[in-house]
Amino acid sequence: MKKNLLLLYFWLLPLFILAQAPAGYYTNAEGKSGAELKTALFNIIKGHTTVSYDGLYTVYPTSDNLPGNKVWDMYSVKADGTADYYYTHGQKKCGNYDIEGDCYNREHSMPQSWFKSASPMVSDAFHVYPTDGKVNGMRSNYPFGEVKSATYTSSNGSMLGSGDPALGYTGTVFEPIDEFKGDFARTYFYMATRYEDKIASWTGNGSAGTILDGTTYPAYKTWYLQTMLKWHRQDPVSQKEIDRNEAIYKVQHNRNPYIDNADYAEYVWGGQTPSGVSITGITASPDLTNETSTVKISATVVGTKAISVVKLKWGITPSMGTEIIMNKTTGDIYESATNIPAQLQNTTVYYAVFAQDINGGSSTSITKSYTVGKSLTISSIATSPTEPNETNSVVVSANVLSATSLNSVKLFWGLTSTPTTEVVMSTSGSNVYTATIPAQAVGVKVFYYISAANTTATETSTTTSYTVANSVAPTNLISESFANCLPSDW
Repeated sequence: MKKNLLLLYFWLLPLFILAQAPAGYYTNAEGKSGAELKTALFNIIKGHTTVSYDGLYTVYPTSDNLPGNKVWDMYSVKADGTADYYYTHGQKKCGNYDIEGDCYNREHSMPQSWFKSASPMVSDAFHVYPTDGKVNGMRSNYPFGEVKSATYTSSNGSMLGSGDPALGYTGTVFEPIDEFKGDFARTYFYMATRYEDKIASWTGNGSAGTILDGTTYPAYKTWYLQTMLKWHRQDPVSQKEIDRNEAIYKVQHNRNPYIDNADYAEYVWGGQTPSGVSITGITASPDLTNETSTVKISATVVGTKAISVVKLKWGITPSMGTEIIMNKTTGDIYESATNIPAQLQNTTVYYAVFAQDINGGSSTSITKSYTVGKSLTISSIATSPTEPNETNSVVVSANVLSATSLNSVKLFWGLTSTPTTEVVMSTSGSNVYTATIPAQAVGVKVFYYISAANTTATETSTTTSYTVANSVAPTNLISESFANCLPSDW
């Protein structure tokens, strides 16, 4: 939660209890990292006391409370701590809703369809929050993510829309405001840990496969895990979360470890270890690949003891059976001694970095991946004029991008759906290529497509068409004098 929301706490200071886990609660997790730590935490927090689904409404007055017995709704409270509307606990529970402010209900931050509404997940207060019904309905079962283009924005700035391709997912996502992103990230870390024995089986339920990878560890797909780690780092644990953790502990008798110790997220998924070996800043170059690209991997590796070996593990399956030594370059940066070889289009390449210090302390980063794109693309196909008649020849243009030298760019056109007439397209030196189709008779349908080839690939656009219009306007067959006649004159 960001600093400006801390203003709320001036109202709540008399109520603060700075919560911490009971002494020895996390003893069995000490010194562990990665999957081992996650399993240790699972064994600590599993088997909690189940609250009934209706009983959640009796938990919220202590877990999600604002001054005046108001509901702390992360979908309506704004960055400055205000909201356009507030709910009083126990009043205006949904019910039907049409607009924001009609009623509040229980939001499964991890949609319940993903685990078939099974217990105890369906009423686990750590991930079921009180929120406005309308915004909850708009969020639906979409994954959390960062929106590139919004189709809906709530009163506090939460958004629904297409995902940002820079983060690896372009499907529809829901983005909470920055002040609560860390809260939701730590909720998802909790869910992957508390339900370690179940989460791998949820992948085929509804849209769960958009974020789950079908494993116990890391449990989440790379794009989603990276987003959650980003949110966790940018929005640190807040007093709101500390108080909520303590309130739920009193009824469920388990805790969210990632609130008690934010470093656990780094130890489990962030490539860090209590032994002091830390792997961060993993980058692939180039970041956009095609079938001609070899890829260099670099990472920053530091340790409390001297680092003795750093390796890149990679492969076209998650098992990553190939290793490449990584050499130290500048400061604490290590680079792969050789690049990952070029792969075929649409191949997904998985990779991770392993590092070990002189005392044997080691760490393996989370697995990352990239999918090989195209070295050749055809886009922005257009005709001029856009509505030709029988007097017009038609110029077809397209933007052709190639990572290597182009061998050819050709226009194919004809009067059937499989055009065969071939015309070489020319360019003035930019990426725009053009060719001309001769004028055709009125009513003729002209089909065309573009084909391009470089040294490694051939790309063909879809076939499209236009119909030749008449340059002569239709004649008005009704004379002006007849059109002005009244029925009595007929």
